[in-house]
Amino acid sequence: MARGDSNIEVGETGDGLWVAGAAGRGRIAQLSGTVVRIDVEGHAYVEFAEAMTPLMDQLLNTWGRLYLAIDAEGMASYDARFRYLWTEWIKRNETALDGIVILFRSRVVQSVAVIINAVTGGDLVEACDDREAFEERLAAAVIGSPRAVSVVS
Repeated sequence: MARGDSNIEVGETGDGLWVAGAAGRGRIAQLSGTVVRIDVEGHAYVEFAEAMTPLMDQLLNTWGRLYLAIDAEGMASYDARFRYLWTEWIKRNETALDGIVILFRSRVVQSVAVIINAVTGGDLVEACDDREAFEERLAAAVIGSPRAVSVVS
């Protein structure tokens, strides 16, 4: 379905949802009860955050905790409000987050982790530039998490 004038498409999947615009796309998937993987490539539009955060709220309400693994290795840019909405969501839910790891290639994306950690006053977000290390952290989180029961409605 198209959203507003921005031509952002949003669709549900069996384990989450996907979003796409002219210059970027993303996907959020619940890998296990408390582990979520988010993939973003190209440009991250504000509508991506607007589509993903309600699903994460729903998962938090169901499970009480979340671990986020964000594969942003292919992300080149983002709307300022995209980063703002993510930062605000993380601030609101910081005590319920078991961790956040962001795989990056671009220094622009790495700066997101620095900004979020500065705003939250901690080191919740780990910036990672090594795919193997990222995948190992994600696998360990899945192994230590309860099995998923889809909450996508």
